[in-house]
This record gives sequence, structure tokens and C-alpha cells, in this order.
Amino acid sequence: MNIEDRISDKAFMTTVINIMASNDGFGLYYTQHCRERMLERDITTSDIIYVLTHGIIVDYQGKADHPTNDKIYKYKMVGEYAGNEDSIREIAIVILVEVDRFKNPVVKIQKILTTMWEDL
Repeated sequence: MNIEDRISDKAFMTTVINIMASNDGFGLYYTQHCRERMLERDITTSDIIYVLTHGIIVDYQGKADHPTNDKIYKYKMVGEYAGNEDSIREIAIVILVEVDRFKNPVVKIQKILTTMWEDL
């Protein structure tokens, strides 16, 4: 079984993304929509990184519509808001992830599409 057979396995993909986001040199790419939502909702880059390193995938949303690449998938991740210890809020992000066993790296976060508060 290769990694492309496990793209819908939320627990497996959560672990892969958590490890990737913990590595030095990890880069993030935001859509304009995401940047606007971050400003509007006062969500920081640090908050996004915290969700990527400690959050969980709660929804596998299937293949993403992409004009040139059919190996990009959409996930929703949720993680605790680390900015305020008294808060019970969570942050949700929607991400595009490329999974291609013939590339290096095999799994790559393409973009952060949006972010929002996920109230408990």
C-alpha cells in the first residue's frame, strides 16, 4: 500500500501533516481569501502553524478542483486556539494538500484556503 491509497485516512494524514509542519523550513502559502479572513478574525500565522502542528483533520473533502494537477486534495483541520489559555475556542483551516508518490516531498501543503473560528 502506498501513501496515495491513504489520502482519505484522516488519522494517517493528520500525523503526516503534523510532522511536516513541525520541521524547519516548512513554508506556508495563503490564498488572498485566507489572508483577508485572518485579518478580519484576528487569526495569526502562529495560530495557523499551531493548528497544523497540533490539530486534527476532521473532514476529508475529496479531490480539489485544479486545472493542472489531479493529485491535490482538500482537508479541514481543527486545533485549539493557543493565544489565550482561558479560551475554549478552536480554529479551523481548510488546506490543499498534494499527494504524489513520485515527487519529493511526497506530501506537500499547497495552500491554506481559509481560516475561521470553530466555536465549541
